Amino acid sequence: MILSLSEEEGSKTLEVCANLNSYLFDYQREGVEFLFSAYQRDTGAILGDDMGLGKTIQVIAFLSAIMGKHGDHRDKDAWRMLLHQRRERYSGSGGIGHPEDAGFNFSGEVAPILIVMPASLLQNWEQELHTWMCCTTIILRGKPSDRDAMIDQIARGEYEVVICSYDMLKMYLSRLHKISWEAVILDEMHCLKNPEAKLTKAVKAIKCRKKLGLTGTLMQNNEKELHCLVDTIAPGAIGSWAEFSMYYGQDIKYGRKKSAAPEAVKRSQQKEKELRKKLRPYYLRREKEINPTFQEVKKNDQVVFCDLTPLQMATYQRVLAMPEFQLLQRGEERCDCGRDSGEKRKKCCYKTPPDIGDGPGLLYERFHEHGPCKNCPNCMGLPCVAMLLKLSNHLELLKVNPHDTPELQHYQREFTRTAFGSDLNEVGGVNQISSFQEMCAISTKTCGKMIVLEKLLAVWKKRRQRTLIFSRSTRMLDIIQLFLITKATKYSRLDGNTKVEERLQMVNDFNSSESNTTVFLISTRAGGVGLNLQSATNVVIFDPSWNPAHDCQAQDRAYRIGQTKDVQVYRLITLGTIEEMIYVRQIYKQQLSDTTLKGSNAPRYFEGVQGNPQQRGELFGIANLICWKPGGVLKGIQDAYQRSRDGLIIQQNRVQYDAASMKKAAKKTTPNKRPNAVDDDEGEMIEVADELVSDILQPEELPTPTQTEDKPATVSTSSDSGDEDMDALLNGATTFRHEAIVGDQEEENAYQHQVEAAVISGSEPELEAEDPKVANGHDLGQPSRPSPGKKPSILSRMEGAKCPTPGQDTQKKVYVPTYL
Repeated sequence: MILSLSEEEGSKTLEVCANLNSYLFDYQREGVEFLFSAYQRDTGAILGDDMGLGKTIQVIAFLSAIMGKHGDHRDKDAWRMLLHQRRERYSGSGGIGHPEDAGFNFSGEVAPILIVMPASLLQNWEQELHTWMCCTTIILRGKPSDRDAMIDQIARGEYEVVICSYDMLKMYLSRLHKISWEAVILDEMHCLKNPEAKLTKAVKAIKCRKKLGLTGTLMQNNEKELHCLVDTIAPGAIGSWAEFSMYYGQDIKYGRKKSAAPEAVKRSQQKEKELRKKLRPYYLRREKEINPTFQEVKKNDQVVFCDLTPLQMATYQRVLAMPEFQLLQRGEERCDCGRDSGEKRKKCCYKTPPDIGDGPGLLYERFHEHGPCKNCPNCMGLPCVAMLLKLSNHLELLKVNPHDTPELQHYQREFTRTAFGSDLNEVGGVNQISSFQEMCAISTKTCGKMIVLEKLLAVWKKRRQRTLIFSRSTRMLDIIQLFLITKATKYSRLDGNTKVEERLQMVNDFNSSESNTTVFLISTRAGGVGLNLQSATNVVIFDPSWNPAHDCQAQDRAYRIGQTKDVQVYRLITLGTIEEMIYVRQIYKQQLSDTTLKGSNAPRYFEGVQGNPQQRGELFGIANLICWKPGGVLKGIQDAYQRSRDGLIIQQNRVQYDAASMKKAAKKTTPNKRPNAVDDDEGEMIEVADELVSDILQPEELPTPTQTEDKPATVSTSSDSGDEDMDALLNGATTFRHEAIVGDQEEENAYQHQVEAAVISGSEPELEAEDPKVANGHDLGQPSRPSPGKKPSILSRMEGAKCPTPGQDTQKKVYVPTYL
């Protein structure tokens, strides 16, 4: 594979050695050429291939070319000679002080390469470099004195490739930024999505124009992240953030609104197309389908909506009735004090629990020992959301954690008693349970998702299939771990407390054909990157992440190059709760990213606009998070979307629990208590806090529009690979396929033709008439049928459930943003 430098570089010819080139796919060779093109232009670039397509080997091939590697004994001989020359040069300069301060000269030579990554990937990169290229490599780690000595050696050019974590880069920035680097490789560079973060500023401070980034998720939550990443590798390429937001961001975002005017939709699509063209020299992305492996091996991404158990339901309703939750739920309503100010309740007379006459709230007392604060009641947003997240997952998470301080345990105990009410004994008391038998008896009573997981694991165990289970909560992993022990299931576990040097051995052991381990428990944040677990064919996402990319990365630990079997993914979502709202926000974020970067024509389901407190719609705002939607959040949104489009009715999709199994579980309950591991889910809470910025602040309090991005859901009435028993296992419930809801593009494309015609003619798109029975509020037993010759919407293919009574006008309303 030949790569030629320009005349300015002396018309030098570089090549990827045959030993490495022979293992590359054609698309990977194109990726190497893309990186080399940016290197030749002396600018940055981002290789944004989908996860699992081999971005690492593409970078190594690129590095082998610019470093002049031959893939044989000549590489070692050349390096010995160069190292000898550098040492002589350094000795001749006096060798006093730090070499980087003396400005060690690499003129005419290839300077060291710096590769920066999350700490969990250090060993992976070292292993890959050792496998594919002959080079001297060092990992910057160890004792402080050792690290200082390493940097001295690096600055003298005694290593060709330097590997370090982002944290280490930030710690030693004052020394590392003085070294003349040939190129800086930023793996998983979506870590740099926040322009105000110290880490992002540290990376930008490195003196090297040839910064090359690797990420499969350029835009995770909003367009500001996209701008930050591109600006990190190519400053000013797409303007400042203010310019980018004004010209691209606002038009694209408001064009995704369900009721956006045809002109706004058209302008949004034009800006998206223009932005993709602008990004072309700096950003290259290919989807999995480009690799022959994924043309035969498929991923079936399913979403299973699970009902709350009766105990969960009762607890959820009690918690939502607490004064703190009521304050936030109704905070945006106009105050009923009778004044003419028109002020909202939370800004007028309803700021603290005593204001609504129910006495002090338990959560409020925990955080307000010295009385109200200036941010009441918005200050209660994070604690309330945290409690609902625990409740939606498993009731055990609400109980007292013995590893917390006595003061905190006191508040936990009082909150748990109030939340469980008369069901306190049935759920096993206020303390976490300790016995395996008690966990087995109570777990499926206190968590609807555990009922589904238990059935799935039983089938996979019988088939001898390996499974990955991801959760964003380490305490939830504790519970699942106890549950696996009761089932005599051999498992491994990886979370934030697992030492970096132990991870690779755990992965190798799990992937071994001789291993008896069938389940791998993984923290979503700690194990979502850097793990190759192709021996697993089933993936369970036990709880959704606020950031849709985290769940995608988790799935692709199994679905990547080297996988030889189809991968089944099950996302477990508790119906009607905050979890479903998180998932719906994922859909919004995914669609925004897909339309912006891929040009996909995804359906416009939502009225809400991210970052605009005055247009929160059905998605954003704290009130949408802390409520209970009996019919399901997604169902209601899609129902409104379809009825406004073509009168189609959406059927419910949920897992039903038979009375016999619930009665059986109820008989096994016993009071209990148990010590548990420390709840170290700080990363999740930081993520929640970021998400809530625009949910609780007023327009005047927001410094800039904030974020929220999408992630898809979808339906599949059948599953392949002989999984008819899976349908029976879930009591015949129809499951959603993630890709289907994110975009039925054929239907949306047909509608877009109407939009384009409307723009030309100046009229509104013509909508199909709604079924008169639905319009009159009648209940139908079967879904509406589309007109002859028209392909049914994917949402109309679900059978056997009653449709809801609409209760709202189905005429499409056209909203024109104020800036038009």
